[in-house]
Amino acid sequence: MRDDETTGGDRPIGPLRGEGVEPLFDALRDSGAGTWRAELAAGDARAGGAADDVAGGSADGAVGNASYSALADGAVPLGVDQALDPRHVAVERIGLAVLTASVSGAGLVAGLVVALTTEPGPLWLAVVAAAWLLVTALLLASVAWWPPLAHRHTSYRVDADGIEIRRGVWWRSVVSVPRSRVQHIDVTQGPLDRRHGLGQLVLHTAGNEYAQVQLDGLDHALALALRDHLLPRGGDDAV
Repeated sequence: MRDDETTGGDRPIGPLRGEGVEPLFDALRDSGAGTWRAELAAGDARAGGAADDVAGGSADGAVGNASYSALADGAVPLGVDQALDPRHVAVERIGLAVLTASVSGAGLVAGLVVALTTEPGPLWLAVVAAAWLLVTALLLASVAWWPPLAHRHTSYRVDADGIEIRRGVWWRSVVSVPRSRVQHIDVTQGPLDRRHGLGQLVLHTAGNEYAQVQLDGLDHALALALRDHLLPRGGDDAV
């Protein structure tokens, strides 16, 4: 290299002439060193993340890799209690409304049939009507207040070892499912779940107690990511 040439890193920059040019170039090179190193480190991190995604992919191909990457990127913070998807409240309300209409309608039809085929007294009719109104009112009230109450009292926590599910308004239950006990996992959707983009995570485990554990009210893509995360890998085969 000639005396009138200088380099930036390992690449030749070209001829530079003049007394003030070379010091100016040195200053610019030093000022950009931090940015260059940061960009290089970010590129290495992205390359490492892509390799991990490929290594941790499931049989679902690109879908499994994408969902696992979303989990690794912090979609579900590990070791932190998480609530169910808020859309689950609307789904539960629709289900309770259908149940209310069915029970109330069946009770009304039964009462009319009995009233038309027999000769009940006024007191009997009044008691039956009052009972029907009370049950219907309680069911209608439950449509409004029960789903959000149950939603606030249901949570789950995912970590490297498995999943823990907490639920119950009056009687609380805590179910821990280690990854090593999981045999297979299903992600299911009913008609209302598909409409709202939700899914159920169903874990099938080894053993008699809690052989099947279901977690409703998850975003469908999140349920797929949780399935990929919780399936045993390598030496973590279920026993």
